[in-house]
Amino acid sequence: MSNEIHVVTGAAGRIGFPLVLELKKRGAYVRAFCHSDNEISARLKEIADEVVFGDLRVPKDVEAAFTGATYVYHLGGLISIGSKLTAELRTVNVEGTRNVVNACVKRQVKRLVHTGSVHALDFENKTDVLTEPDRYAPSKVKGPYAATKAEACNLVLDAVKQHGLNAVIALPSGVTGAYEYKLSNFGQMIRDVANKKLPVYISGEYDFVDAEDVAWALAELALKGVKGESYLVSGHKITVKELVGLAAGAAGVKPPKIKIPTFLVKMVAPMAESGARRKGKLPTFTPYSIKVLHDNCNFSHEKLTALTGYDPRPVAESIQAQVDFLKGLQGGAKVESAEAESAAVEGAEVAGSENDSPWAASAEAESVEAAGLSASAEASGSEAESAEVGGSEVASSETESPWAASAESESVEASGSSESAEVSGSETESAEAVSPEAVESVEQESSEPVEN
Repeated sequence: MSNEIHVVTGAAGRIGFPLVLELKKRGAYVRAFCHSDNEISARLKEIADEVVFGDLRVPKDVEAAFTGATYVYHLGGLISIGSKLTAELRTVNVEGTRNVVNACVKRQVKRLVHTGSVHALDFENKTDVLTEPDRYAPSKVKGPYAATKAEACNLVLDAVKQHGLNAVIALPSGVTGAYEYKLSNFGQMIRDVANKKLPVYISGEYDFVDAEDVAWALAELALKGVKGESYLVSGHKITVKELVGLAAGAAGVKPPKIKIPTFLVKMVAPMAESGARRKGKLPTFTPYSIKVLHDNCNFSHEKLTALTGYDPRPVAESIQAQVDFLKGLQGGAKVESAEAESAAVEGAEVAGSENDSPWAASAEAESVEAAGLSASAEASGSEAESAEVGGSEVASSETESPWAASAESESVEASGSSESAEVSGSETESAEAVSPEAVESVEQESSEPVEN
């Protein structure tokens, strides 16, 4: 075994856990940095060489975790499909990353692999092929989560230029696959389909990548990534209808047949988000997550593939693995329900992250039936796409999967935090572009970081 120490923040998260497995497979000495000592960290103790606990928001905790570190993989953070910037979201994603960067400089780590998100990308239209930027624009992206991820990426780039930090940035898309120990909203949606509890679906599409493929890419970037460069870690685009069909097929059940018109979903999304927040639950869908499903998701991983030979597995394979895992077919894994989690500032990548599935438009009966969507959808029975209203799109926020679960990720990664993921956010407001200076308008919420 090498004397080099690989530190993984957010090790108990959607991407963090598979990354620990990947690094151990390569013979690395791994120190897992977690926020809480719980069942997930207990599993890590069986795999990692060390498991340490701390808070990304506390500089001394981060510095202590990075003692002797050769490589640092920063996955800890909050994923959110909510509409408002919360104090927790910014302190974890931005200030937490600042602490990581400062500790890496102080400890003179050989390389930092920072996990950002595709949500940190700004774009002009829905058709362009999206590639890696030289600099991120927090004021141009939509939604608080996206703004915090973009700002965090710039902190890393600044450290490269100002302090000579040897760092690269990975930008995962929506994360799926096995090893989802803390159930995201996206994972909840997959499980609902598998258990025949989700009779409807909505329109839209997104790009999904397997958590294990992301983990492989991060390990490769630690060795081969070019200093100061960003790399998209995307997978394959898939429509909501195709996705729920794959989930149903993997579980051996019939897929949802009723499609809810987009304009009705947009109408009820603000109420669903507000209602879930009041009840202390993760929202099933929000204005932001609905928007993401109809935005540009043409993420190109050509740069990463050219460098490493990266070749993401088919989505069908990942969904099968996720269904099997959630059914306890892989080692009898215990999965916490999203509803059992306390309200947090997050949702999704994955994530983050993971997660809060926008497609699960009626996973919660109250949100669909309260808005009369269920009846309307059956009346129209529409398999065909329904017309959008007045071309009005609901503004939204964020990365790594509209449901957050993961990736960033998603799922997916709270500082080492492994507490609850909160997908909630605002009342009925739609998310606007959020600048880094928006801290004054930050709304205090009781939520804990989550590991993606």
